[in-house]
Amino acid sequence: MAHLGSGKSTIIQLLERFYDPDTSDNKGIYVDDQPLTSLDVKSYRQQVALVGQEPKLFFGTVAENIGYGKPGCTQEEIEAAAKGANAHDFIVKTGGYERQVGYKGSKLSGGEKQRVAIARAIIKNPSLLLLDEVCILLLCWVPVLYYTCSLSSVSPSHPIGHICS
Repeated sequence: MAHLGSGKSTIIQLLERFYDPDTSDNKGIYVDDQPLTSLDVKSYRQQVALVGQEPKLFFGTVAENIGYGKPGCTQEEIEAAAKGANAHDFIVKTGGYERQVGYKGSKLSGGEKQRVAIARAIIKNPSLLLLDEVCILLLCWVPVLYYTCSLSSVSPSHPIGHICS
């Protein structure tokens, strides 16, 4: 976590390749020892998941919103991702996976929207999980922020300060 105006969202935008840094001075951003600008944008973005400052949810059910992270996923995968995002318990207690989230998630609290968005990111199983200001709504709820994703699994690893922007 860093101070307001310190460039956290700009770094997220650079990591997402929304734009590329000026590399005229032979400096840049590296991912796995590769210059980010040398990676194919499409294949790189398929390996990255972003949960933004204001999570984007779509009209539909909780399950559908999580499932958008991995088209064709099973209910078991949806529930596993929700558990990884510490969302399963609130989902089950408040209407289940078929609960309608409303327009832009209007029927969910801010923290619930964040958890559903994180579950959608986790189900994608990205190599790089970017959380842009997600921690603000979840300061009293830390467990999901200890998860890091790899191409094969989700496992506990980094403390909150290392993966939150």
